[in-house]
Amino acid sequence: MNRNWLMLAVVALAAACSPYEDADSGPAHILSVLTSSGSYGSVTDGTETAGAWSVAEVPSFCDPVDGTLSEENIIWIILDKQISAASVQTTLPDPLTGDPGDCTPTGGWLTVTPAAPAGFAWYSCYVPSGPQSSEGGSIVIFLATDAAPASGQDEWDYVSGVSDDFTSYTLTGSVDSKDGTPVDIDVTVGIAPDAGDVGTFAASALSGDPAPSVTLDWTAPTCGSESRIKVLRSPHGAGTFVEIANLAPGSATYTDATVVNGEAYDWEIVTEIDVAAVPFPEVKAGVSYGIVNPAAAPTFTGTTQTSTTVNWVAVAGATGYDLQRANDAAGVPGSFSTYQVGLTGTSYTDPSLLPNRIYWYRILPTVDGVRRLADSPSASVTTLP
Repeated sequence: MNRNWLMLAVVALAAACSPYEDADSGPAHILSVLTSSGSYGSVTDGTETAGAWSVAEVPSFCDPVDGTLSEENIIWIILDKQISAASVQTTLPDPLTGDPGDCTPTGGWLTVTPAAPAGFAWYSCYVPSGPQSSEGGSIVIFLATDAAPASGQDEWDYVSGVSDDFTSYTLTGSVDSKDGTPVDIDVTVGIAPDAGDVGTFAASALSGDPAPSVTLDWTAPTCGSESRIKVLRSPHGAGTFVEIANLAPGSATYTDATVVNGEAYDWEIVTEIDVAAVPFPEVKAGVSYGIVNPAAAPTFTGTTQTSTTVNWVAVAGATGYDLQRANDAAGVPGSFSTYQVGLTGTSYTDPSLLPNRIYWYRILPTVDGVRRLADSPSASVTTLP
């Protein structure tokens, strides 16, 4: 990822003189701590307790290969005064040559727990102003593969991989004010765990005769770290979601058999990860889905020896209809099969019947070709001898 914005800030500001030279004398203190994405598209502020700073639940995302990754990859420690840059990074930027310097922590001042993964290291750069002010300075901390690019390069590559075994980084150490007074650093950055995207989430209505139900299908999370998957439901548009199912990790389907004809619902799938007995929930997908009163049982006109016209009443919200037919099985329908799909009217003439036979029909209303409404009750017709 390109870090030109940060490189230019370091080089330019290193060449500038502080307009607050008097204010820069004496010991420095931490004003604030925050995390951000490289483009400031996302920022999370920290809080301070007795000199220790924490940034809780920095948002993250799931990478199927690398695991859970922080969305905010840079840690800013913002100070009220400029400090000794030499106590932060090993060599300083050169504004004349454009050399960004070496952001390896001077004398190993920075300790991070847990340690960086293999192939990476923690780096600290000094910027002689805060990201929102020209007064004071900032220590910029990040995890990278190479903080001192070769001559002619200006790209800082970094990762912020967080395994599912821990959810926070602790950064400790001490740097120097300009008068030599130590500035103690004690920062904890918590990463909200993420089990991964549920992916495709769809719903399809089962038979509404006699009781409706809805089967929800989704793609299981890809990081494989969730403790459970929950299904939540709300009356459509109300936003009052209530848990209706608590499923095992890796689950990818659920049938809701408690829906009511004539009602409309919204569902959400929530993944939860337990860390130190504390659940971290995250809504992964939602779907709006209407269950309406089923179509009335079909009626029949113009029945002959070999044909009949099946009629039905239009269903509010339906954009089409599928027609199913079954042979008679001692006064009840046998196995239904779909006979016609995508009908847009409210009648269909079936020309392929045999004389003196009983046939059963039912109507399946659809929305844009998908069964999102309950089926009609079935009805039978007898062809002429």
